[in-house]
Amino acid sequence: MKKMFYVAFVLLFFLQSNSFAQNKEKETVITTTGTSVITSSSTDMYGGTTSPEASKHYQTAVEYFNKRDYDNAIKYYNKAIKKDPKFVEAYDNAAVLYRKSGNTEKAIEYNKKSIKIYPQGPMAHQNLALIYSIQGDFDAALKEYQTLAEINENDPESYFGMANIYMSQQKLDLALSNANKAVEIYKATDSHHLADGYLLTGYIYYYQKDDENAKKFLGFAKEKGAKLDPKLELQFFGDSKELEKEKDFVLETKADYLRYENDFISGVVYLMETPPNENKEQRKALEKFLIEWVIGSPTVSVEISETISPYIKEAPEYLIIFLGGASVYQIKTRDLDDKYKSYIAGTELVIAFYEKNKKILGKNRAIEKLIKLQQKDKLADFIKEKSPQ
Repeated sequence: MKKMFYVAFVLLFFLQSNSFAQNKEKETVITTTGTSVITSSSTDMYGGTTSPEASKHYQTAVEYFNKRDYDNAIKYYNKAIKKDPKFVEAYDNAAVLYRKSGNTEKAIEYNKKSIKIYPQGPMAHQNLALIYSIQGDFDAALKEYQTLAEINENDPESYFGMANIYMSQQKLDLALSNANKAVEIYKATDSHHLADGYLLTGYIYYYQKDDENAKKFLGFAKEKGAKLDPKLELQFFGDSKELEKEKDFVLETKADYLRYENDFISGVVYLMETPPNENKEQRKALEKFLIEWVIGSPTVSVEISETISPYIKEAPEYLIIFLGGASVYQIKTRDLDDKYKSYIAGTELVIAFYEKNKKILGKNRAIEKLIKLQQKDKLADFIKEKSPQ
């Protein structure tokens, strides 16, 4: 039977790369303070390798990556490293995949190894900054972005990254100066990331309560194709037909579920960004779509257990957040073997949502216990031990 869902919300775009060839990508990632657009990088060649065997393994890894087979891609990057322990590009690209698969500890290790071999290599610094940003270690992230600027003062991503960090720290004047520098370089180089620069600048002006400049730069961003936060779209540009248009989701075939993967991710981000006491009807319709998508999707498999999610019985509103975080992990990694990793991602998202909305939803003792485990770096072990076999 045909299932149709009508959900009115603005989709956020997740920009993915299809290869590892000199690529800088803007990723919308879930951090400890919410969501943020951050630049991450992968690399093709600084100097490469003199080892034919290492080069062959490297190319095989790239082929596996293009097929989204991350496990084999990592395997062959490591084979390349074994043949040439100073193969910087292999460390960099393996680090990106370790981070995408949730193994941030290994990602940090490989980025640091890359930096030790080639301190002036920008990619490892940039990807370390991304990891630290996701973890909420903004001082460490800022240090990496500052190093990037020292390596190349004309690299706009260092300034874009610093602007993001300073905005997270409420240092809006510093955020604005860095955003303006990024925009300046984007314009000079005719970069397709100019819309991101305008958007970030507009948001900073908005938080400074400078509505005139906020509207100006958000307008520039719209002209370049950027999608705005729904509230700001309405505030500055009127009752947009795009916002009022309801999206028709039809979930019938496997292709339907695959087609709506990005919509699912965008829906999870929307729930994270929107306070739970706002837009209740819209939120209810969106939650219905997300749950139905998880139930029927052939690309995710998430089991619900009170042993790893003890808060569900007391506060079922967190269920959709857990499902969202776990499913997004599985969508991005295609890893259905070690499900506990996705359950860690789901739990971490619940914690972030709880901390952001605690005043609205009230105290939850079960989640507070999970937060204490996280603070002691014991959360992953707890989830692994309690995960359904």
